[in-house]
Amino acid sequence: MILYVCEDDLKERLWLTTCLENELKELNMDIPIESEGRPEKVLATLPDHPGPNIYFLDIQLNAAVDGIELAR
Repeated sequence: MILYVCEDDLKERLWLTTCLENELKELNMDIPIESEGRPEKVLATLPDHPGPNIYFLDIQLNAAVDGIELAR
C-alpha cells in the first residue's frame, strides 16, 4: 500500500505531505508516501503498485489530465 499525493502547487503538496507524514507517524502506521505534481508520473507507478492504495488528488491540476480523470 502506498499513499499518493498528486498536487501541482508545490507549497500545497509539501504542506499536505508533511501533515500526512505526521499523522501516520502518530498512528504508528508505516505507509510510504509518494508525492508528485504530475498525474502522468502517478499513472506510471500503478503497474508496480496496483493497490489497494490511498490517493489525495488535486481536482484542478495544471496538466492534460485533471484529478477526476486521474481518479478514473
